[in-house]
Amino acid sequence: MPFSLATLPHRLHRWLGVDRRRSSRDGAVTLDRHRIFILPTPQGLLYAALTFLMLLGAANYNNSLAFLLTFLLMGLGLVDLLQTYRNLLGLSLRPGRCIPVFCGERARYELALEAASGARHSALALQAEGEPPVWFDLDRGGRTVELGVETGRRGWRPLGRLSLSTRYPLGLFRARAYLNFEQACLVYPRPAAHATAPHRQTGDGRGRPQARPGHDDFLGHRDYVPGDALRHVDWRAAARSGRLLSKRFGDQEQAERWLDWNEHEGVDVETRLARLCRGVLDAESQGLRYGLRLPGTALAPRRGEAHRHQCLRALALFQAHA
Repeated sequence: MPFSLATLPHRLHRWLGVDRRRSSRDGAVTLDRHRIFILPTPQGLLYAALTFLMLLGAANYNNSLAFLLTFLLMGLGLVDLLQTYRNLLGLSLRPGRCIPVFCGERARYELALEAASGARHSALALQAEGEPPVWFDLDRGGRTVELGVETGRRGWRPLGRLSLSTRYPLGLFRARAYLNFEQACLVYPRPAAHATAPHRQTGDGRGRPQARPGHDDFLGHRDYVPGDALRHVDWRAAARSGRLLSKRFGDQEQAERWLDWNEHEGVDVETRLARLCRGVLDAESQGLRYGLRLPGTALAPRRGEAHRHQCLRALALFQAHA
């Protein structure tokens, strides 16, 4: 990293081992004097140099008005130094939720911020490494800020180091605090562009064929499976038997779809996962019951948002073995 004045606080954090001594990885973090670095900006250095030159001129000519203006500008700089520091002091940050995304999409992390009691914080910049800053104001109370980060591979995408900075009110100084939360976003595999022919199991899973009567014929009951429509639950039967039962109709008895790792031989691991990911999305959109077979993992056929997430999570965290 090339040296510059803006990177000096980051280097001090590493040299002094601030992160090792003061971990911010669990729960909320409140910014205090131990976490805030403040340095002059290039405009602040120019302001200080001009003020010093005015002081030399006032001393050379022994001009009272020049002394008065010089001390006024020096006092203004000191007030700006204090106000910039106070603009970060007392802020509390807490990691929020992170919605899973597909590889190639931007992971979105939520951070909850709370202002110090009775204080207003203006012109704050929250920035993740390698990303543009997000600018916002924080009124008395709190708000949620969302950060977007690029994703290049499946699995867990940690948020990494954050910086919260401000140059308010005059821009002569920059106050900055570094944070490192253990917040990660689950990145699903990138789905393939086209679906491949899946294996369909037309029996009941034990070799017996399923009955396929006419449209909307009532076939009986079966145990309720999370993801079944609530309108198909037989509440009267559930009240009598004490367990949830779903009604079976002829037009609902579709073949179970199995998405099998071994059906996509001859391609690399990521291509297999992309095809299986596409199969999961297509089966869910069609309202089918589908299962997933991976080396060492088998998820029974079900449907619903929870089952979809379970399958995509298994694909995202899959580790190929030799």
